[in-house]
Amino acid sequence: MTAPRWTVAAFAIALAGWGLVALAIYFAGGGTYAAIARESGFAETQFLYPPGDPGAQPRRTDLTSLLEWHERWTAYVLGRSEDPLLNAEEPAFTADEVSHMADVRRVFIGAQALMYASAVLAILLVALALRRGRRAAARLLRNGALAAGATVLVVGVAAAVAFEPAFLAFHYVLFPQGNFLFGPGSNLIRLYPEAYWYAVTLRVGAAFVLMTAVIALIGWLMSRSGIVTRP
Repeated sequence: MTAPRWTVAAFAIALAGWGLVALAIYFAGGGTYAAIARESGFAETQFLYPPGDPGAQPRRTDLTSLLEWHERWTAYVLGRSEDPLLNAEEPAFTADEVSHMADVRRVFIGAQALMYASAVLAILLVALALRRGRRAAARLLRNGALAAGATVLVVGVAAAVAFEPAFLAFHYVLFPQGNFLFGPGSNLIRLYPEAYWYAVTLRVGAAFVLMTAVIALIGWLMSRSGIVTRP
């Protein structure tokens, strides 16, 4: 017995909702940031102080300082801290930059709720498939994972080819107020240059495709082996 198409589509969506957010959080870690900074050549940059001031002066900012700010912002947007500027030696970001990151925080908190809901939905769908037989559950895993992985792969390839317009479109959808546009003198842009977003997006996409390939392979092996009996 095969899984109904609607359950395959729902499982693919749930898998994407859970997997992409979980991987985005994983790759937001300091280790990934440091690796990308070294690979992309921004392990050392210059911040402008005071931020937003026409007469601001550049100041050397090394990877240690960049990592400290990255970890502050990551904890903030994931809802693990309330004030990323607390106990900072001096302000490094403008009020507009802080306001944008507050919007990012709201998006990520919502995304984490989606992640948990998607995980529950995926489990329920597999449990529902098991009621029709273990072979149906195996095929749900295989077909749903293939659908999710193929969709992300296609979107990922398109984004890799035209990353800047895709990145802007993504931001316009999530932040229609348009408060994410900052000039080259922005310390937030220097902390998170386009090279960072490009590299971390590739990591998330590649890891998700690999994850779905493994799930699909497990489902395929289960459907063809003696582990699963015909209903």
